[in-house]
Amino acid sequence: MLKTRKPGVLGAADAIGVALSLAGADWLSAVRQQATFAPLTVEWLSRAALIVAAWLGALYVTGAYESRYLRMPGRSLYLTALATALGGAMCAGLFYLLPGWRMNRLAFAGFVLVAGLLLTGNRLVRLHWHRQDKTGATIAIGDHELLLMVWQQTTHESWFPRTLWLVPDDGDTTMELVRLTAHHPHEVRVCDVEHAKKMLAVDGEIHTVITDGVIRTQEASELLTQASLRGALVADAFSFYELSTGKCPIFQVDGRWLFNATTQTPPPAALLCKRLLDLSASVVAGVFALPVLVLGALAIAVESGFPVLYRQRRMGHRGKCFTLFKFRTMPKDAEAATGAIWSPPDDPRVTRLGALLRRTGIDELPQLWNVLLGQMSLVGPRPERPEIVAELRQQIPLYMQRHAIPPGITGWAQINQGGDTCLHDVLEKLRYDMYYAKNFSLKLDLGILLRTGQMALARAKPGTQRVPQAEHAADPRNTPGK
Repeated sequence: MLKTRKPGVLGAADAIGVALSLAGADWLSAVRQQATFAPLTVEWLSRAALIVAAWLGALYVTGAYESRYLRMPGRSLYLTALATALGGAMCAGLFYLLPGWRMNRLAFAGFVLVAGLLLTGNRLVRLHWHRQDKTGATIAIGDHELLLMVWQQTTHESWFPRTLWLVPDDGDTTMELVRLTAHHPHEVRVCDVEHAKKMLAVDGEIHTVITDGVIRTQEASELLTQASLRGALVADAFSFYELSTGKCPIFQVDGRWLFNATTQTPPPAALLCKRLLDLSASVVAGVFALPVLVLGALAIAVESGFPVLYRQRRMGHRGKCFTLFKFRTMPKDAEAATGAIWSPPDDPRVTRLGALLRRTGIDELPQLWNVLLGQMSLVGPRPERPEIVAELRQQIPLYMQRHAIPPGITGWAQINQGGDTCLHDVLEKLRYDMYYAKNFSLKLDLGILLRTGQMALARAKPGTQRVPQAEHAADPRNTPGK
């Protein structure tokens, strides 16, 4: 059972954060209008209560209070960004319906920004407390070699409990389990079913129970039922890995992995909705970005001549190739001597203007044309060159599975991982891509777009170091013009 946590303390902290942000915005609005700010009146308290309720509702609807997401830093923060946008939109609609409750635009923008920051801060504090919590532990029952390997991966990559109890299952012996714990004498321990049930009866003693997905004995069934009723996170090994890391467990490729991994494309209705979102958003973005596109093209032409666009063949949805467009950010003969190579984080071949275009993400804007043509989506795995795909599919099992959905300008891998400069980085990116393919939804797409916008604004600040997630991960092997 993957339960939804009641708001509780976190919800109270969120309510206080939104109320404080609203009070600050109303005070600022009153100062600008040379009016008196009176927060203790019935009218203001009623207004504040309705607005706080709207924001808490947005957090609840987007899943920001689900325990599985609260344990994942990246997922928790992007859901908070999505809820912030939804809460701001609801407030805007409320102010439109009730003109007497309005505030000026500057105050409203400050309210949404500060509220979003406070909500983010609440989750960061909770994640820190969760990391410091040493009392909770994980129980594993089933294929213990598989479960131990999964647990080792998650303890390296997440903030889940760091103590594992192995419970003997049908056919297991205590000596076999003790052998598995030899390399982890302090973190991995062995207990029987009765001791596991006693630990579950103590609040906070056990946080998680993982299994290989097969219930072999009545005792195991009763243990899992008790864990579910006690509110512990109960999941099979692969779901546990996904929930704790935001990636798919491609380190273990066998029949069990294939059974849990996505092997089908998303439903046609979901792809249709995604396509409609792509069309509407890319048209609007293209209209607003047209002046930037024109100025960018002129600047490239002045600095290094024509052509201003870089074209390259990439592999897209279901293995079909297409021509990808980008603003050229390197000299035209950048790889004349070296050929296609992995690009370092601070590639000296990038021109001065090219560095600016990359830092702000403007070099990716021509790909809106690919989105309009249906060759790409706004959100999805980054498309790779066919020759690179031919190499990687020989070295990484199931690499072609990332082509089950349309490629994107941004994606789950780009907002969670830095640039890939070696095979290990490509493998990490594939884990994120497979997770996105398996868990694709419009809500996930909207959250990724909002997170990408936050990252783009951060990169655009003068003197800010270039963040590789949204640029280097997008094109790991820069070729002339990238």
